[in-house]
Amino acid sequence: MRLVQSVGAILALVSIVIAMGVSAQAQQVPAAPAAPTGPAALNFGGGANFNPDQPIRPGFVVAVTTLGEPDWTGQYLVDQSGNIQMKLVNTINILGLSASEAQDKIAALLKQYIVNPKVTVSIVSVPQPIVFLSGAVPHPGPTQITQSVRLADLLTTSGWTDSADLTHIRIVSRDQKGNITMHIYNFASWLKPLPGQLPDESQNPLLHDRDLIYVPIKVLPGSGVVTVEGAVVKPGPVDIRIGVPFTVREAISAAGGPIMGSVTGAGAAAAPTQMVEANRLEVSVQRLGESKPLSINIAKAEQGDPVNNIALHDGDVIYVKQLPRRDYYNMVGGFMLPGRKFYSHTITLTQAIGDAGGVLPYSKLKQGRIYRHPVSGNPLKTQIIAFNWGKIRSGKEPDIELQPGDTIEIPAGRPSTAPSALQVLGAMGSLAFFISVLTRGY
Repeated sequence: MRLVQSVGAILALVSIVIAMGVSAQAQQVPAAPAAPTGPAALNFGGGANFNPDQPIRPGFVVAVTTLGEPDWTGQYLVDQSGNIQMKLVNTINILGLSASEAQDKIAALLKQYIVNPKVTVSIVSVPQPIVFLSGAVPHPGPTQITQSVRLADLLTTSGWTDSADLTHIRIVSRDQKGNITMHIYNFASWLKPLPGQLPDESQNPLLHDRDLIYVPIKVLPGSGVVTVEGAVVKPGPVDIRIGVPFTVREAISAAGGPIMGSVTGAGAAAAPTQMVEANRLEVSVQRLGESKPLSINIAKAEQGDPVNNIALHDGDVIYVKQLPRRDYYNMVGGFMLPGRKFYSHTITLTQAIGDAGGVLPYSKLKQGRIYRHPVSGNPLKTQIIAFNWGKIRSGKEPDIELQPGDTIEIPAGRPSTAPSALQVLGAMGSLAFFISVLTRGY
């Protein structure tokens, strides 16, 4: 009788252990990242509902399903040019297309590889509108908004500093094609109208996705001048304060900020419709009397890093370099941070995977591929380089140097919620051992 009771207790214990293992395994699936908090994530409302038939725009995530073809099935982020990157086909522009129009275009391109491809496209997610607030404000940075937010809604929520000049607020906007426009608003005429007059609503505009709102600082007597040139929206002289620190971040913001897309006209020092991308990692500051320019990382300066966000002197010249158009690489598949990355210097596969946050759990490390697209653009001449990330990571195989335009893929696997055959056999072996110990002497 005691033997039966002992065996029953052991069976119950093994069942609990297996259940706990399965539960722990299921919990290893990475959860969606938490929404940002603080001033940089200020949210004026909005929801997850969206029109599935709306035109596709940059920042959308689309799901492409090609029947029977896993290599052409997955989720793709639409970049700022309206493109997605697919194997062999390489770059496909779906900007402004509906989901049904996009699937027709993709199917037509896949016909050179598949007989009668069956393609389905659906919009998975739509980015919430974001504006960028900078200048004389307490908390500069990106801010989430809705389609109905006006300048007053943003500024009365975020606030401004005592030195803010509310009569010359600059708003830089980009349309769907990347063309840049800038308007100056006298927000003070809306905030404090003259006696007997109503607020001037024309100076309280609606804000749009990706708008840059710059609140300038009042120019004090005895100010100096610096010059901002290169890949900025409005190159030229910028007034600075003398006696009060005026930083690189403020000067570049005063010049409209770094260019992040196509521009039109000579105002951005580029020919019409030319693609221009500012190199935010290498900005030079040439100072009078200094033989060598200072090298500044604007990405860090915008985060308030004092080493890079240096105070300027009268006569300084700031030059924002331009990235060549092909200086990028793509990370697709089972990475924590997939997407297009800037190729600003020589980089290896190990560095690129590290910059992408590493691989996701259950990714198929042995099935890594690098798709090296030819300069000619002929997809039939794409070079495919296979690699085993597990062996490279452990030093058993050499690292690989990437080239601009490379697409790196490690397929994302799926977790198994059931015990494997080895786990079941191990549990049975342990159970047999416990029974043999308990039955000794009976």
